[in-house]
Formats: sequence, structure tokens, C-alpha cells
Amino acid sequence: MRARVVTKPEDYQYSGHRAYLGMDQSQLVDVDPVLRHFGAKKAVARERYRQFVAAGIGLGHQSALYDLEDGRILGSEEFVEATIHRLGRD
Repeated sequence: MRARVVTKPEDYQYSGHRAYLGMDQSQLVDVDPVLRHFGAKKAVARERYRQFVAAGIGLGHQSALYDLEDGRILGSEEFVEATIHRLGRD
């Protein structure tokens, strides 16, 4: 989308997004852990996921999502610290 390679995310064949929408049956992506966040029934979950992605696209570029702390972990300072604590400094 942002790179203007496709007009809709599901048009990009090398994205897991297609699997979440049920458009890719290769089973290379385990969609269940993500879709469970959107509903118990797969059809409902897929539609809510599609709406979620569309809403995010509507927000445009969010530079805060690309801030890097410590050069390795993407997220807020709190998330980075929690992740480092969980994994260890090294």
C-alpha cells in the first residue's frame, strides 16, 4: 500500500494478510492465534480483522510505530524494557 505496489493489502501475494482473510489456503501462516482476537467464529473474525486493517490504513503513516529503542526492539520504551527484562540483556 504505502510502497504503491498494490492498491489493497490482499492484492500483495507475498503477505500473510491473504491467509488471515482466507484467500491463501497454503497453511504457511497459522491464522488462528490472530483471528481469535477478533471473534470465535472464523468468518466473523476475518471480517473484523479486515475492518481492523482498513481502519489502520485510514490512519495513514504513524511514525511512532517505527521508533526503535536500543536499535533492536520495536515498541514503546515500556515494551522494550519489559521485553529486555523477560529475555535478558544479552
